[in-house]
Amino acid sequence: MSDVGDRLSELRKNRGLKQSDVSELINVSASSISSYERGKRDPNFDVLTDLSEVYDVTIDYILGKTSSDISPRILEDRFIDGVTFGEIIKCLRPLSEEDKNAVYNVIDAISARSSGNEILKSGKKFRFK
Repeated sequence: MSDVGDRLSELRKNRGLKQSDVSELINVSASSISSYERGKRDPNFDVLTDLSEVYDVTIDYILGKTSSDISPRILEDRFIDGVTFGEIIKCLRPLSEEDKNAVYNVIDAISARSSGNEILKSGKKFRFK
């Protein structure tokens, strides 16, 4: 199986979809979806675009060029009071390493309090380098 095929299979299964479901959503045959997932065929650009929309990931993620499966659309989502996540990230980028660590640790503590789960499964505090 190819890396692209592995990713496509994983994305589909993680969303609880069957190959036939995906084939209907993007208007290709179920055998084509199977061929993509087994690495027997490569999806063309239009199919990659459709798959990225169905799975809400970037084409780069499907192709293995990035390990982040977060959709860039999240940057446009509202964080609070009309401020987007993208705007928050822009504010964080110029911070010093010490300030980035402080922000991260506050988010981690709030996440743990709210959900009982720290962002880091190890429970260790993160250090930007």
